[in-house]
Amino acid sequence: MNKFKNELLVTGCLFCFLTVTCYAADEKTLFDESFKSNGRQPLRLLVDEYHQIPRPETFSQGFSLNPDEDNLTYHYGTNNIALTNGLFVLSQLIAPDYTTKISTEPIGPDIAQHTDAYMIICPPTAKAGNPHPITSTDADHLEAFVAKGGILILFHNSTYDPDKDSFDFKGMNLIARRFGLEFTVTDTQTLLIPIARDHPVLFGTRKIIYGNGCTIKINSHPDAKPTVLLESNNPDVPGPVAVRVRYKKGTVLLFGDAGSFGNAHLLRHNEGHPDTVARLFHCLLPDGPLVDYGWKEGLKLKVKLRYESATSLPPEEHRLFDLPLDPAAKISLTGVREIDLQSSKTEKGELNSQTQAALKANKHRFAKARSTRHLEAQLQIGQKDGRAFLARWVGPESDQIKFRLTPLGEVMDTSPNSGTLDPWRWALVNEMIVGPIDPQALPGCTWESPVMTALPNAQLYPALRTIQATGHFQLEGRQLCRGKNCFVIKKTVLLPFDNLRPQDFVNTEFADYFDERQIRLRDGGQLCVTRTWIDEKTRLPVKTEVKASATLWWTDRSSEDWYLSHHDWRVFENRTEIRFVNMISRLLVAEFDVISTIAQ
Repeated sequence: MNKFKNELLVTGCLFCFLTVTCYAADEKTLFDESFKSNGRQPLRLLVDEYHQIPRPETFSQGFSLNPDEDNLTYHYGTNNIALTNGLFVLSQLIAPDYTTKISTEPIGPDIAQHTDAYMIICPPTAKAGNPHPITSTDADHLEAFVAKGGILILFHNSTYDPDKDSFDFKGMNLIARRFGLEFTVTDTQTLLIPIARDHPVLFGTRKIIYGNGCTIKINSHPDAKPTVLLESNNPDVPGPVAVRVRYKKGTVLLFGDAGSFGNAHLLRHNEGHPDTVARLFHCLLPDGPLVDYGWKEGLKLKVKLRYESATSLPPEEHRLFDLPLDPAAKISLTGVREIDLQSSKTEKGELNSQTQAALKANKHRFAKARSTRHLEAQLQIGQKDGRAFLARWVGPESDQIKFRLTPLGEVMDTSPNSGTLDPWRWALVNEMIVGPIDPQALPGCTWESPVMTALPNAQLYPALRTIQATGHFQLEGRQLCRGKNCFVIKKTVLLPFDNLRPQDFVNTEFADYFDERQIRLRDGGQLCVTRTWIDEKTRLPVKTEVKASATLWWTDRSSEDWYLSHHDWRVFENRTEIRFVNMISRLLVAEFDVISTIAQ
């Protein structure tokens, strides 16, 4: 989900984060002070312009109209709103994590007193007119800054000949080598790099545009822990192009192309580029208290699931109530409520004629039905294949769903034909393990990621269709659950039914009875809130609870839009429309217990 749409989505979903606040009786709130602060405050980010060529006041919006001053243009300025490579859009994109300011002061030993993060972008050489080329003293101060917990960001560009290029290639590597990295003399050409779903850091992103940058060399360093975030997919110029290094208490990011962060690319939403850039900056933040799940090879968890699906609707003349319900469902029919009778009486205390006719035609004014099912299964964790564990759900009669499970809790590459587990696939694959976890989240922090969410079934059958949506996540804090101190993660999915068809809500074999030829969907949507409790000590799930509420508003084409009219020079139409409504809800509770932690 694009970051520029977040404000609107969060505003539209405020009620989502307030609706479900009740927990089971054995859960005691242990929220700490960090939860009350509602997440992390943005860090201070200084953007270096001390190591740039000074520009006169004739420059506005990033450029001058004086041809003699064109060589003074700094294409990567955060105040540059007119040129393609300006970083104005970037400064707004990363605003949830950083407040950006320009620094024209030299880097001193007290840099940590002025900022939490420091960024240097393509400084020119002294030969190109830079009065302040990078020095070894700058490198000393920045190394000490990172070692004490600071964040350093270095952006460079493609390089053909360091002795002739205008960018200070040698100065940037003077700094980069302090952390076991260096920019190389390469040109990758412009690339569109896809992001794998199992990426250990850039979760929830799709692609990034990498334009004519260089690759990055990783050298051995005793205090540096590098992670390759992105690699060139140009077979002629392979190698890392983005590397994050955890160095002592701080973090360094090297990125080989400054243009990837320019205004022009960050306003391209079709490839998901802005989301990836925002995640790149986000992953530089210090780790939160829950960085991943505690999966281990040989781990086995017993899981007991209880699933309820319910519906409520006026049954008379209601097409959906003609369809057979799940055999496990129990139905309750009720008559007219006293409040309805009282409101329908005339001044003499008698029922009006319309109510009397309705009572004769409709014996039951309201119907409620609920289906309940149970399952006991095992979650078994196998070997790790590099980025994910080979895992499987094992159910009755040894039926299985095999899949890959990432440390952040994403389920992918599932196997088909799961036998008795088929009706539970939507839950086992998409709801039982809440992910992805945001490793940088503090209690109160929120994040987003694409998810698959289940559609309601009006007949209460358990095998549900799924559809992609945006999951809004929050690390709510800490709670006691089933006797264990746990982190609590909430996932909220608000799904309008704008692009769905009537037959999407019934079993396939009954689609012809509830399709577009018979029904017109008028409105509706679903709110699904999933909470999971994760053991603070083992980082394993203890309990997951899913609550979903959906409503359908529709009209029957056989009776919609009829009217009374007078034929005259003007036609007055008094239209009457009968709209039907029903609620469909589901409740799923799963409890996890460790039964084995040793590889077999």
